Amino acid sequence: DPSGDSLSEGNETVILTGTASGLTSGTATLTILDDDAAPTALTLSLMPNEVEEGTDATRINVTASLGSATPSQIEVSVAVTGGSATAGEDYAAVSPFTVTIQEGRTSGTETLPFDPAADGLAEGAETVVFTGSAAGLTAATATLTINDVEPAPAPLTLSLNSESVAENAGRKTLTMTAFLGSGPRASDTAVSVKVAGGSATAGEDYTAIEDFAIPIEKQQTSATAKFQFEPLDDALAEGEETVVFTGSAAGLAEGRATLRIVDNDRSTTREGGPPAVTIWTDQLTYRVDEEIRVYLDIDPKGDEREYTVFFYRGSIDTGERMYLAPRKRSMELWDEVVDQYGQTKDSRTARRLERMDAKLIWKGRVPHPGLWHFVAEVRSPGTTQVLHRAYAKFVVPRNGSRLLNRRGTKRFIETDLHLPNDWYYHLGDELHVSDGGTLTIDAGTVIRAWGPNAAIIVEQGGRIVVRGRREAPVVMTCSLPVGERRPGCWGGLVVRGTATAGSGAGAQTSVLPRGRFAPGSGGAAYPNGSSGEIRYLRVEFAGGGPLTGAPASAVVFEDVGVRTVIDHVQTHASAGDGFAFRGGTAHCSYCVSSDTRGNSVAWSMGWHGSMQHLYVQQGAQGASGMHGSSESEAVPGTMPTFYNATLVGGYNIGVLGGVPGSRRTIGPGISLEAGAGMYARNLLVTGFAGYALDGSAADFVAGSSSLANAVLTKSGWRHGGSSQVRGRFKPYVNYINWDADLLNVRHEPNPDPRPRSGSVALRLGNAAVPPFDSRFLRTAEHVGAFRKKNWLEEWTFFGPERAYEVPVD
Repeated sequence: DPSGDSLSEGNETVILTGTASGLTSGTATLTILDDDAAPTALTLSLMPNEVEEGTDATRINVTASLGSATPSQIEVSVAVTGGSATAGEDYAAVSPFTVTIQEGRTSGTETLPFDPAADGLAEGAETVVFTGSAAGLTAATATLTINDVEPAPAPLTLSLNSESVAENAGRKTLTMTAFLGSGPRASDTAVSVKVAGGSATAGEDYTAIEDFAIPIEKQQTSATAKFQFEPLDDALAEGEETVVFTGSAAGLAEGRATLRIVDNDRSTTREGGPPAVTIWTDQLTYRVDEEIRVYLDIDPKGDEREYTVFFYRGSIDTGERMYLAPRKRSMELWDEVVDQYGQTKDSRTARRLERMDAKLIWKGRVPHPGLWHFVAEVRSPGTTQVLHRAYAKFVVPRNGSRLLNRRGTKRFIETDLHLPNDWYYHLGDELHVSDGGTLTIDAGTVIRAWGPNAAIIVEQGGRIVVRGRREAPVVMTCSLPVGERRPGCWGGLVVRGTATAGSGAGAQTSVLPRGRFAPGSGGAAYPNGSSGEIRYLRVEFAGGGPLTGAPASAVVFEDVGVRTVIDHVQTHASAGDGFAFRGGTAHCSYCVSSDTRGNSVAWSMGWHGSMQHLYVQQGAQGASGMHGSSESEAVPGTMPTFYNATLVGGYNIGVLGGVPGSRRTIGPGISLEAGAGMYARNLLVTGFAGYALDGSAADFVAGSSSLANAVLTKSGWRHGGSSQVRGRFKPYVNYINWDADLLNVRHEPNPDPRPRSGSVALRLGNAAVPPFDSRFLRTAEHVGAFRKKNWLEEWTFFGPERAYEVPVD
């Protein structure tokens, strides 16, 4: 007769033994099967579960419970793990303690002395969270509430003498009043005022405001303080924006006041849009005895507003400026600030923009050696706020030109090679950075290359350090004259690391045949390895490929590790792909690919890296904006991560120039082959002839690939335009099909792909929050690569080469 109990003790046995004279004994075993489940869930409770602030130490019974009796003693560790109250300020710190559940019991209790502190602050109820844990059991929590005993604070009110300011109003003096709603106080009150939020952004929509104080004297109920507020005019039709001020003082509830910035910009159509301003020089580098010529092109695009326009030559090294007055038909350089008509601050007036077509606005001897630029600025009338700015950067090297190698002569860097910007450089063939070598390139350096085998190849174990800056990017470009450069003029840049993610079998040739190295062949894999730092680099007119004539990729990262810094890098006018990631874990921030004839971004060979803030402006002859492939069954599937990308095609919507509605041969926005996946959030894809997403959906069906929080719009016209993704993807992709309303993505210099205010790309809730990961900027809670800042400005190069043709005198 087995006895029933509630203990989870496992199966038990009874052994019976039989004996008889002259015989060996025999045994038989009877098993009693346990019908009690082992306890797995733990419950934690507090009695009482509320205490008042400032009371004496309270004895709290902490009980740990199980769903069934335990067959052996259990020690439950209990500790404070969270809550809104702060140990040492709101209560005496509690050390971890133990609650014991004895054998055969379902619960145990321990008494905890708890001492809530009185702080005199009206802060509302606060909490302390306890967590209990024991081996083999799920953790449990219990919450203790500390109730506040202080009365609610007296009210504080803030008000402004003006509730709104026009965006183009310039600097204004405003008055803030602080008022005590509970009447005068017996002592002075110091009210601290600061900007605490709003939809406007300091530094972009208005000049940042320092915190200030409003002292209210005793027996008074109010006081005022004046402060300077300067809204920053821009060309964005973004509607009203707000600046929220808060005021605080001891013992008072926080006060708030809101200032509205009234927009003065009208919305413009895609066919019109903001004015186009292009300025360029006839060369990128000059000898000290050469003449420089500067050209200007202005197309108002139907904008009839009035502006003040300035042109100047500036030294990037010293900040020195000399102003030009091309409308005065003078080649003179002015020390003082004058506008395009030669008018000074006291006499200048705003005027409508006038069209200029490739006009020579200045010629003369080059300035002293250094880094220079000519700048065109379109400003809001009556203020110093710049609405549009265009740059023509050039270098006057102190030492002239230097030959890195000749055609047919390869060069290998075994140790270190430093390229300062007091030379400009010619590249005629392969320049290899071997294992143990480092190539360092200073800001502003220009490397001019010619020939399909002219390429920089950083081998496994080698390093490249590009020290470009926004105002002085490093430029690797075609050696042909400005206005005559073409895709495939030279090879490009290859970086090979050791972060192997897959085999190199069957790998595609990149800029050059690999020789002794291929992805996956280089010994041990180092996914966190570094091949150097690349900051503010432009690679132009590359992709020439080997002498066979096959197009290649402008910039290739093979097995490159995640610690390699790739930050603000552009490929422009590649004859093949723009960026190619083959294996490895490389991460790219603020990368740009424009006017490629292949895919703007391609990945394969098991790349498991990532990109954030990617801008693609696909060329009229291009393939896909992004293309993923596996290339070999022996290679693990590629699975990169993408956040905040804007991909712009040009089919049937006129965004790449020409007549709006004209048809262009452009492939899909994103194309995936079997075995090539992606995890993508906050992507904006618009204007592709093919679908925004096409190819193999196998990884989406399997759940290993994902695309969500996306805006996919104005694509798929080759397939009738009724859908943005091929049918097989529809059940697995989360996107919005709505015009993104981008400011200017015309096929011309100086694009501005920011969404206008109210765009679906900026609406709260449409974007995903980037993850807690050092690679990603978590504040990028918007769809696409841009919010308010056009991070393309100054360092990038766009537009057809014909836009930079040098007219014949």
